[in-house]
Amino acid sequence: MQKNLTKAIFFVIILIEIDFQFLFTEKVMQSNLAVKFLPIFSDEKKVEVSLREDQAVIKLSTWTEDLGWCGQKTMSLDAEMLDELHRVISAARIRLNRQKSENQEEFEPAKIIEFPSFS
Repeated sequence: MQKNLTKAIFFVIILIEIDFQFLFTEKVMQSNLAVKFLPIFSDEKKVEVSLREDQAVIKLSTWTEDLGWCGQKTMSLDAEMLDELHRVISAARIRLNRQKSENQEEFEPAKIIEFPSFS
């Protein structure tokens, strides 16, 4: 009986701590007024962008079976760095698209038209 009562009290204390942490986190998040944008998804990766105070926060998560989404990397960038990141990503995107179109041209099978025979 004593063990069950101790376990019940311990369980109640844990629930109270969890509830307190949830309420504390909720108030902190409301006070920061973070702005979140829709995440970018692929099958196993997710990129989230949010604004906190005067910085953009970029978070990369990966999908793990049995665990779900796990945070891998987080970057905080000020406005100037965000502009430079946008410039570099645009340049990389242009180069990748150019390489992709060149590779498609190389591997595209030739269309051979047979010369008509007049016999």
